[in-house]
Amino acid sequence: MPIDIDWSDAVLVMPPRKKAISIRLDEDVLDFFKREGEGYQRRMNAVLRSYMQQKSKPKKRA
Repeated sequence: MPIDIDWSDAVLVMPPRKKAISIRLDEDVLDFFKREGEGYQRRMNAVLRSYMQQKSKPKKRA
């Protein structure tokens, strides 16, 4: 039985472009992320993005 899907409101979302770089990491750091399985580079990017966002927040005044 075919599935009838209305694609008229579909929106194409392009993922952000990634830049290929060469980076030197401590072996144990790389091993940690690789042990988690496929997608280790994506997870490393997410950790770096989280750090960047935290450091970019305005400082709270006392």
